[in-house]
Amino acid sequence: MDFRFFQSILFVVVLMNAQIRCQVVPGSDPGTSCNSCCQGPSGLNGVPGIPGSNGNDGSSGRDGRDGVNGRDGLKGDLGSKGDKGEVGVGERGPPGPEGPSGERGGPGNVGPSGAIGRDGLNGDPGSKGDKGEVGVGERGLPGPAGPIGLTGDIGMKGEKGSNGSAGESGPIRESAFAVSKTGSQTAVADSEVITFDAARVNIGGHFDLNSNRFTCQIAGTYFFSYSAHVIGTGNPDIHLIKDGTLITNARTTDANVNIQISSSTMLELEIGNQVWLQFWNTGEGINGGNGQCQFSGFLLYGN
Repeated sequence: MDFRFFQSILFVVVLMNAQIRCQVVPGSDPGTSCNSCCQGPSGLNGVPGIPGSNGNDGSSGRDGRDGVNGRDGLKGDLGSKGDKGEVGVGERGPPGPEGPSGERGGPGNVGPSGAIGRDGLNGDPGSKGDKGEVGVGERGLPGPAGPIGLTGDIGMKGEKGSNGSAGESGPIRESAFAVSKTGSQTAVADSEVITFDAARVNIGGHFDLNSNRFTCQIAGTYFFSYSAHVIGTGNPDIHLIKDGTLITNARTTDANVNIQISSSTMLELEIGNQVWLQFWNTGEGINGGNGQCQFSGFLLYGN
């Protein structure tokens, strides 16, 4: 048989069975007593019926409870400036931060006069006033002496006066010397000073025969010269020295010499400077016989 037809027959049987009403006798067992029939054993479960059509929409349910507050939304755009509000009334707030400096204001009104200051410094003397009229009265005391007036013009040359008395002699500003050597001398050490034993000229006494040095006593320009008959070996060399510094020299390049050498120079000296002659090396020698070794100097111009 067709399965759908068999399903329809079962559905009808179940429906008719459901329409039978059993009346239960009062006080009897509902499972054993019935006015019209006896209840048989329970049948098998029927086949599920065909689903019914959709029912009508039910009525609206009640409003639900308020939900939990949602999270803050994103910051909105800046709104336009609102209208100026009314002046508020309340307590004075704390001072705000210092604002920028304003523009320089115009000059203010002249203030009241200050207190009188101290006396100022004396001013420069004023110009001479006009001569006043001759006063009438007793002669006053002599006034203080006035300032020295300006130098007047040079007057005419007067007549020649008589000769005055002789004055005192001024200081001597002369210095000169000329010394010589009568014997021979051979250097036993380097830079040995040459000695002299006779002073033919010594104006002012500025050459000392003990130290064999000239000491300046008058500052100025001096001229010096010397000559010597050198003997020995090794290119003899005679130096003119000022305060330990070589100024000039006279020498020969011939070995085993027997020759006359000389030199001269000018020097600017201050008081206390010293000048002398000396050998250069050990073993050099000079012969002073017959005036062959001389040293001289003199002041040209004093300062």
